Amino acid sequence: MTGDLEPAHIKQLLAVTGRCPMHRLLTGEVSVVTVPTVLARPRPPESQALPR
Repeated sequence: MTGDLEPAHIKQLLAVTGRCPMHRLLTGEVSVVTVPTVLARPRPPESQALPR
């Protein structure tokens, strides 16, 4: 931080950064879980079904 800041203001700014979601995301441990999902294609109504 730069500028003419009071010690109380610096303390307040540092407290806010600890609660910032982006700060926590970038500095914390991140785990990603990938779940493969297969969706079935919906069947057309009988009136639109192709002959077999």
